[in-house]
Formats: sequence, C-alpha cells, structure tokens
Amino acid sequence: MTRLNTPVRRPWRTGAALGAAAMMITGMTACQSAPDEDVSGRTPRLNAALVSFDSCEQAADELRAKAAAHVGPYGLGVELSVMEDTAMAESAPGRQSAPAVTKEGEYSGTNVQERGIDEPDIVKTDGERIVALAGGKLHVVDADDETVTGSLTLGDADTWDSEASMLWHGDRVLVIRHEAVATIDWDVAPKGETVLTLVDISGEPEVVDEYAMEGYHLDSRADGGVVRLVLKSIPDIEFAPLEDHTDKGEAAAIEANQKVIAESDVSAWLPSYRLNGEEHEVGCRSLARPTDYSGSSMLTILSFDLEEGLDDGGPLTLAADGDTVYGTADALYVANDRSMMVPLLRGYERPSEPETEIYRFAVAGMTMTYHSDTTVPGYLLNRYSLSEWDGHLRVATTVDDPNGQFEGETEEAAPSSSSLYVLRIDDDAMTETGRIEGLGLTERIYAVRYVAETAYVVTFRETDPLYVLDLSDPTSPTMLGELKIPGYSAYLHPIDDGRLVGVGQEANERGETSGTQVSLFDVSNPAKPSRDATHTEPGTWADVEWNPHAFLYWEGMLVIPVSDYAGSPYALRIRVDGDDLTELEPIRHPGDEWAGVQRALVIGDTLWTMSAEGLMAGSLEGDPEGTWIAFD
Repeated sequence: MTRLNTPVRRPWRTGAALGAAAMMITGMTACQSAPDEDVSGRTPRLNAALVSFDSCEQAADELRAKAAAHVGPYGLGVELSVMEDTAMAESAPGRQSAPAVTKEGEYSGTNVQERGIDEPDIVKTDGERIVALAGGKLHVVDADDETVTGSLTLGDADTWDSEASMLWHGDRVLVIRHEAVATIDWDVAPKGETVLTLVDISGEPEVVDEYAMEGYHLDSRADGGVVRLVLKSIPDIEFAPLEDHTDKGEAAAIEANQKVIAESDVSAWLPSYRLNGEEHEVGCRSLARPTDYSGSSMLTILSFDLEEGLDDGGPLTLAADGDTVYGTADALYVANDRSMMVPLLRGYERPSEPETEIYRFAVAGMTMTYHSDTTVPGYLLNRYSLSEWDGHLRVATTVDDPNGQFEGETEEAAPSSSSLYVLRIDDDAMTETGRIEGLGLTERIYAVRYVAETAYVVTFRETDPLYVLDLSDPTSPTMLGELKIPGYSAYLHPIDDGRLVGVGQEANERGETSGTQVSLFDVSNPAKPSRDATHTEPGTWADVEWNPHAFLYWEGMLVIPVSDYAGSPYALRIRVDGDDLTELEPIRHPGDEWAGVQRALVIGDTLWTMSAEGLMAGSLEGDPEGTWIAFD
C-alpha cells in the first residue's frame, strides 16, 4: 500500500500554513502613535506574575531592548508551528468529556472539547436554521423548508488566506476570517489582519458591526453570547531584505536592523484595529509582559458580548508567544511551544529539551483576570492535550530530539517519550502535584482524550499503544492498562460508559500507513482495554485527524468525511451495533470532484451534510442522498 502518512516529529496544528508562513519574517511599516483610549471601558486585571508597563516610554525602551538583542540578519523570527487548532480537537467549570449534543432540541451541535463551550466552525444549527460559510458568503438555510433564505457576501473571497469560521448566539453570528493585505513574497511577509463581522440573521442577513485587527486568529471560545478571541501579531517594523549572505554582510544587517528597532515607536508592537471603519490603536495600558519574553511576538485577547455588539474588545496584549488555545467555563489557557522558535532569533536560548509555557486567565462573564503561568517539559499535540478538572490542570506532552530530527528521515527514530503532568490550580499559581512518565518510548503522542478522572493517550511509531491512565489521585497518576495494535488513532471520542471510537490510520508492522481506520475500543475494564471492531477505508485519510469538528456521532451513527488522492471526498456512515461497526452507504455530493463533504449535523431525523458547494438533506439510517441545496 502507498504510504499516506509519514510520522513526523510534531504535527502541523490546525490553521492555515499560509498564515504561519506569512508571519515568519517581518516586513511592515510601524505605526506613528499609540493613543491610550478604551472604547469599552474594560481593562483586564493583572497580578504580580504578569505586569503592565509603567508608561509608554518604559514599554518602548524595554521592547526595543528585547527585540534588538534577538534580531537577526533577516529580522525577527516567529514560530514555525502553525497556529492552533483550528487545531485538534467538555459547562460546569472544568467538567468535560461527553459529546457536545443537545437532545432537548433533537439536533447536533459542533463537536467541541468542553461541553457548553462553543468553538468556531464553518457550519452551525439551532435546530430550525442552518448557517454555513462557503465561497466567501454566509448562507442561512431554513431546515424545515430546505431552502436558502438569505446570503451575505463577506469581503473579497480572493483575499481570504485561511478558512473562515463563525460563532453563533441567538440571532447573531460572528464571522471570523483572516485577510492578507499584500501578495505573498518570501522576502517580505504580507501584512494581514483578522476581520470580525457581526451579522444579524433575524431576517435577511445584515451586518451589525465590523472589527478588524492586525494579526492572525489563533482560536476562540464562546460561553453563551460572550466570545473571547486570541490573536497573534508581530512588530510592525520594516527590515531591509538581506542581499549579502557573507558573515560580514549578516553582521552589517544585524547592525542595521538594530538601528531600525532603536528608531521604532511603542506602537510598532501594539496592534491597530478598525471598528466600523474608524481607525484605533490599542493603548499602552493594555500592554503587559511576563518575566521572560523576546519582544518578537504579541498575543492579544479580545472579549465581546454578541448581544451588545462589537466595541474595542477590552484588549489585553501580551509581549509573549503562543500557538495553542484551550478554554473552559471559567478559564482560558494559551500555550507556547518554546522549542519551535525559528533560529532567526539571535541569542534566543533554545531549551535543551522541548518545553511549553502555559498562561492561564480566569474568566467570568465579561471579566478576565490574568491568573498565572507555568512551564512543563515537552510539547503539546494540540488543545486536547490540556484538560481542567476538579481544580487541576492535566497536561500531556512529548519530549524528543531538540535538534529537530524528523522520524522517518533517519534509520533510527529520534529519542522520544511522553508524559502527563497534573497541576493544582491555586489562588495565583499552577503547582505540579504529580506526573507519570515514560509513555511510548521512541514514539510521540498522536491523540489524547480526558474523560473525568481518566486519560486515554495514544502514541505511535510503528504500533499504536492506547494507554489508560488513572488521574483520580492528583498526587499519584498511574497507568491502569495498555493496548498495542497496528496503526494509530489521531482522534478519540467517548460514545458511552466504557467505550471509545478512535479515528486514524491503518499501518503495517513497519508503521507504514495505508488508509483511514475507525476503531471501537472497550475500556470498561481499564486494566485490559481491547479493540472490539475496526473499519478500514484504504487509500484515504480523515479530516478529523486534524480537525475534530469534522466528526459526528449521533445515536449510534458515525459520520466521518474522508478524502483520497483521486478527489471526490465523501463521508463514511458507520453504525455502532453493539460490539460491531457496520458500514452503510457513504455520502457523496454532486458538483466539483474536489468539493466533497466537510461536515455533518443532525436535525430531528434528517442528516445534513455540507460541502463548499451546498448542503444535502438525507436520512441518518436510510438513503443519505436526498434534497440538494446549492449555495449561490
């Protein structure tokens, strides 16, 4: 079989590679001023662990000094890793693990990590209406009449350089997209911005507010109508392209870049934004810093109440880096893989082994307070590596070769192993209480799922160990059982007490993958986990390996979009019959051969599937190909 997936040192996180590449080298013009205005009247609360600058002058001095110490001949580098998840993917505080569905209304919701905490996606429903993003438009569909009731064009679809997404509350939809402002040039990165469009869908879709900020959207979370977004930006400083690649030329370039930094204003680090066409800049009092930072990247957290509309977002801008966002009902976490910094950051002390910084923010309604930060060894797979439960944060990480060797590039795999850390959440700190180490020697984590006080961890190189970990005692996490099988699962989903579904790749004894593999695991006896059934789809891969939103489980039925090299992506329908998996007729959409099924949802007895060209209403158990509703 053709080898479809070669295990690599670490996965590309969800998000667009284009957006990440665009941020690798700065090439933008600095702003000229930094007014200290606050449209919303909200100022995020800090504590001793994260402090604000005393003045704009102090901020400028410190940021210039940090950036000058790290600038290289090419400018300031940022992370190689792609921003999360739209990366991988349970609300009482910290309670999780069940599929996010709403039985009262008999319709499925977005497949999210934390129940009750919504995540942005390309299609959503309230049981009566369906809203979908495709072709640069927001489409509203009446589920009963099976007709498009309205569409709204959102900017120029040709400028979108990543998949748009949305959050929905009541009659208001917040559309989130990233727009490139300039054409990609590998010598000078384009200037990009995140555009937020608040749309009223009570009648014909109509724009209520529009907000645009410099930077790239990492991820968002919503609790009811309160939405929090995390954006990442780089200093607005223009460096001359390097033409002389000799040692002398690079030294001269560094000196010239340091001079450019010395002449920059604090506003170069503060992202500007537009609110309904009016230009603003984030004020200095919204800027804060942790103890250790490079001055090369900024994180901005925005908060909005969709019922009230868009204001300035009460921004908190950190002189910090980040790539993974995780949220619960009472906390927002941003994690940063320190080992993935581009070597362009001169003088940056790369850790001898991978390590991840984790920032925690306490949230309540529209209030956000910086809580604490900590560092754990290793790097995260994605947001599913994190879980808050009963006053503790659980973190699963992998440690491997810091020199960056990729598994599969050499005869010997890079030395690696995985661990799980338990951190107690105190009043102003996260303190380790226990850990379990040595999981999957010579392998890395491919999937993590927490179900209450149990963690399921999949590692892989040639076989797929599924580990069952007992976290009931935060001071002494233990491994209860282990199952080794060919292939791997990249996504795990609890379907009822004692059973998991895993989706990933089938593989031979050498770890060479050959197609989508769906597994039904029995974990009712944690000491002896078993696999009851499998379904394989040769020559394909499933989108849920990278995006958990591309997964539906509803009343014993699995719907999983898959793709192959020949085009014509389609969706598997697999019924869970006791200990068996039974394949039903797959779902295929008409139209362009590459415009295949991307998502699935259920309203009543109707199975809806979405592609870039339209929606199809069919039967969950019977004929899945029914009414076709084309997007205009």
